[in-house]
Amino acid sequence: MSMTIKFLYAMTLFLFLFHIEKSSALIDCKTVDDCPSSWTKIYKCIDNKCRYSVVKGLII
Repeated sequence: MSMTIKFLYAMTLFLFLFHIEKSSALIDCKTVDDCPSSWTKIYKCIDNKCRYSVVKGLII
């Protein structure tokens, strides 16, 4: 019984932290210029949120 409660507590904590991180990761934007710039990520403004994709094979 106590193992079940510990498991449920751990799962609740994990899911809560995952939910907080997921919701805070998006940045509001109106244009692409509102999004941050980076060498390794390309940000695009989609549905008024900055979303990124990783640049593969980047040669500096």
